[in-house]
Amino acid sequence: MTRKRTHLLETLQVYLDSGGSVTEAAKATQVHANTVIYRLRRIGEISGHDPHSPRGRLTLTLSMLSYRLDQYNDPFDPGPADARPRPDTGTRP
Repeated sequence: MTRKRTHLLETLQVYLDSGGSVTEAAKATQVHANTVIYRLRRIGEISGHDPHSPRGRLTLTLSMLSYRLDQYNDPFDPGPADARPRPDTGTRP
């Protein structure tokens, strides 16, 4: 992942977690508020969703949730052996 992409994702997550506060996001990421505004503008350009609008924030929140879940869940990893379906019944323990 590129450094710019990392900054955009981090800024977006902090902005969403702060309830849409540019000031709080700037404090949390230790950058100037104008930097947060610029990054949010770039996020809007890239995603096509305005982070300042309620609908855009909802869409981006769900997108970030999906992204984070995808980062932690490998679809090819079946998980612990005791959580796998039993061969005889096809059910989980």
